[in-house]
Amino acid sequence: MRTIIILSLSLLLSFQVFCAAASTSAETHKSHFFILKGEMTYLVYGETEFFPIATTSSGDFLLKQEDLDFNYSWLKNLRLLTGKSIPVHFRWNEEQNRITDIRLIGQIDRAYEDFAFISHPFFPDNIFVSQKAIPDIDFKTLKNGEAVSFRVGGKEGRIFIPRMNRVVHSFKPSKSP
Repeated sequence: MRTIIILSLSLLLSFQVFCAAASTSAETHKSHFFILKGEMTYLVYGETEFFPIATTSSGDFLLKQEDLDFNYSWLKNLRLLTGKSIPVHFRWNEEQNRITDIRLIGQIDRAYEDFAFISHPFFPDNIFVSQKAIPDIDFKTLKNGEAVSFRVGGKEGRIFIPRMNRVVHSFKPSKSP
């Protein structure tokens, strides 16, 4: 318990220092957002839940439930893994210092011409994804074992993937003139 409290406080201090540095650098950069890869964890300190995301390229982010932009259905699974982390992709808005669009990272288990199955520890039976739902990716080019980031949706007890992308380590969009 002491380790979790010390880690939580350390992450909180790191996050505050990083926020100050990010707000200073936001004035000098012209881009609006970055797509980053990180490791997300679940921690509890007192009655407050935290969702720290550690990245190698941009520092650490410490999120609380009220900081999240969406009610991510898979967070209940993350709560069961207290202290363990999962890989995620997310969008960091540099000007607002805000994280949005957090996506899980899994692997293509089996790829076919117009559909695929993604493996992820939260979904032991794999998740089906159709080419019709993800027209931006040519499924013929997907390779078994390839890392993909995806958003999870649910309707009437059925899980589906409304968005999926190949994993990149980071992406900074170019500014149009």
